[in-house]
Amino acid sequence: MKVDVVTGACGFSGSYLVKRLLEEGRKVRATDLEGAYDEPKAVELREILDVDYERDGVEWVPSDLTRKETLQPLFEGDVGCLFHTASLYDYSAPWDALEKINIDGVTNLLDAAVEGGLERMIHWSTCGVYGHSYFPASHLDGRPHRPLMECLWNVVARP
Repeated sequence: MKVDVVTGACGFSGSYLVKRLLEEGRKVRATDLEGAYDEPKAVELREILDVDYERDGVEWVPSDLTRKETLQPLFEGDVGCLFHTASLYDYSAPWDALEKINIDGVTNLLDAAVEGGLERMIHWSTCGVYGHSYFPASHLDGRPHRPLMECLWNVVARP
């Protein structure tokens, strides 16, 4: 059976995704930063969502998007799909940090995935991509404050 890789597995979306994949009978290679698994927020999320990372079918592999050498082990063996939920999700973070993790880090992850022969990836995102609004919501008629235009979707991606 193939194993699915879930990045950001200690965050809310990642934890929930691990739970759903396990409920479907899939094998999961969960990954997040070294030490993230034991952080109080991650422990609380596992309790709230009732996710058991100690059960059969789950393999924990710490990694860091900014360190390429930690990403190759994620794609060893027969990997089915990469579910990428990891990101720096902080409106107040400096641009350099956002770029290092959310752009350069994703590039590192995709390079490792290609080298590992991965054929399928799902990039998970949230409304956080819109950032802070420049205008009051009443002026936007319900539209996203700063939509990511389609022409920019693949600016950073490489073939």
